[in-house]
Amino acid sequence: MDAIYTAAVVLLVLLAICGALSTDFKDNLAQRIALALVAIGGTGEAWCTVQTSCQTSNARTLLMVGLVVYGLGTVAKVIRYRG
Repeated sequence: MDAIYTAAVVLLVLLAICGALSTDFKDNLAQRIALALVAIGGTGEAWCTVQTSCQTSNARTLLMVGLVVYGLGTVAKVIRYRG
């Protein structure tokens, strides 16, 4: 199960990096910052998962904060372009 989780986090990190660096992806500043947070937090989370002595990590918190900020940025974008 750890292998599936680690693979999913690594894929999430790669997609976040691609999204953050893409000029074709029309995101707002909050979404770009969130993608950077997801990439950094996900990298730390993947590293922590590989290490057997690591039980909890601050990287998971950073990853979750990045996801929340991305969601808030998406809400702001929808509200802005809705009306």
